[in-house]
Amino acid sequence: MPGKYGSDYEHTRWRANPLLSAQYRMMTDVLNRLVVPIVRRASHVLEVGPGPGTWTKHLLEANFAAHYTLVDISREMLAQAREGLAGRTNITFVEGDLIVFESSEPFDFFFSSRAIEYMSDKRAAVEKIASLLVPGAHGAIITKMPKPFFDQVRGRKVATLHTGQTAPCDLAPILEHSGLIVEKIRIATATLPGFGSARANSWVYMLLKHLPLFFPFTLFAESYLIPFRKPV
Repeated sequence: MPGKYGSDYEHTRWRANPLLSAQYRMMTDVLNRLVVPIVRRASHVLEVGPGPGTWTKHLLEANFAAHYTLVDISREMLAQAREGLAGRTNITFVEGDLIVFESSEPFDFFFSSRAIEYMSDKRAAVEKIASLLVPGAHGAIITKMPKPFFDQVRGRKVATLHTGQTAPCDLAPILEHSGLIVEKIRIATATLPGFGSARANSWVYMLLKHLPLFFPFTLFAESYLIPFRKPV
């Protein structure tokens, strides 16, 4: 990621052009509607793959009193997160792989955006997440929607890095197999294939954001949010 987006990942990834800025506004909206209300009740938050802390800032604004543990496998991303979140005393930064992460601290909220798609063993990752959460805890995963149909139409070969993208119908059973209860899946960012228009993408998002995410709406999802909870 640092090699692709440079030293200012947050700006290059989310604000460099109108299309990315529209995605940023969609993400902000879905977090404010579906994540922030739950984070406000949390005391110990685990975020995996925070990158430079783009969305951590939104969680912090919702709940300054909670303690946040940020786990990222990238030293460069954690360095940017440390810089962007400097001065916060309620954040612990951990460089490492989620699968081997251990903590004596119980977590009552889990969050991850655009990270699980890069984990090769999703079942092991989800089992790890479930083991780190206390009964009654909530979580939210935002991840990229695979688009095999459009890739085939365009004759586009998916890069090896992105072959781990998983559709909701495949990810939800993995969560449920680990004893987690999946709640209503929603679109996180939208795209109108073939148009490349920030306005059109925003329009599609506004139409779909309150609707259950199933076919054919999945065709317009660039990414989706899958919320879950651990039974008491």
